[in-house]
Amino acid sequence: MQKLTSSEQEERELIERSIAGDQSAFALLVTRYQRLAIGIVYRMTGQSQLAEDLAQEAFIKAWMNLPRFRGDS
Repeated sequence: MQKLTSSEQEERELIERSIAGDQSAFALLVTRYQRLAIGIVYRMTGQSQLAEDLAQEAFIKAWMNLPRFRGDS
């Protein structure tokens, strides 16, 4: 089994805390990945406001579906 880096371990801990309902842990994950998510959506749409809105919707869906997250993606 491959050893996790400290960053990967921290991310797993944030995910586990988020699954347990810790909103502050999820907020840290959003902060960490929001620019990446917006950038990906922007490249797909070419519209900055739409990219921000769609990324926000994706994070909301992620929060709502955390109890079903298996950790393999």
